[in-house]
Amino acid sequence: MIPQEKAKELYNKFLRYVPAEEEFEHEYAKQCALIAVDEILSLNKIASLRHDEVYMELEYWLEVKQEIEKL
Repeated sequence: MIPQEKAKELYNKFLRYVPAEEEFEHEYAKQCALIAVDEILSLNKIASLRHDEVYMELEYWLEVKQEIEKL
């Protein structure tokens, strides 16, 4: 899945839990998705992977974060 697709998937997952009448529903869902990605990026578990795998994993999630910010 490309980062743009993952960004939209995460955003839509959180959007389902924001009340529709909420004035800032878009912003709430976006912030929740960004928090989730920040948690993934901060995982120490990733550090146990080989260096090149770590870089690829972190690069992917950084791209997902950028795509969420564009929403």
